[in-house]
Amino acid sequence: MTPVLIFAKAPVAGKVKTRLLPILDANTAAAFHQTLVESTLLRLKGFSCQLWCAPDPHHSFFRHCREQFGIPLFAQGSGDLGEKMQQALETTLSHHERALLIGSDCPGLTAEYIQQAMDGLEDSPAVITPTEDGGFCLIGLRGTFPSGLFDGIDWGSDRVMEQLRQNLRQRQQSWQELPKLWDIDRPEDYLRYCRR
Repeated sequence: MTPVLIFAKAPVAGKVKTRLLPILDANTAAAFHQTLVESTLLRLKGFSCQLWCAPDPHHSFFRHCREQFGIPLFAQGSGDLGEKMQQALETTLSHHERALLIGSDCPGLTAEYIQQAMDGLEDSPAVITPTEDGGFCLIGLRGTFPSGLFDGIDWGSDRVMEQLRQNLRQRQQSWQELPKLWDIDRPEDYLRYCRR
């Protein structure tokens, strides 16, 4: 079964969902982050999920997730987001033919959507889900990790997806883009989530 790597930070006040602090206090933002991680695990419990933890898997919340959902825990490692994702994907693809990596703050990543991404990897060596803010919330790979795929990307900017496309083109790597989704980074995203 294709592993689904879920990236998540420990829910520490002042360290997560900091862009929501104009409308939430730090403790509420951390609690909200925890809710998002748990709801992602709940939605995807039929898949072979792994929780990739930052800064490490020792936080009590991650231990709770392991007990509650029977999910294995891994450390994200060091470096920027791209280096962490590369390490996770390279490690997983050394043992599996395919891997999907997702964030934990995108409510549109349903079980049906994840299955669509897995089906996409039958036809294409890479699948990617762009987000409305210019980033991406899912990347799936088949085979080996393309060298330098995440090089030169301005993480956290609205140029992330376009820079990733440029890297794919430079490596003559074909890919499939899935329908665009939205994730919860900004106050307007949080308000949209609440309206749901």
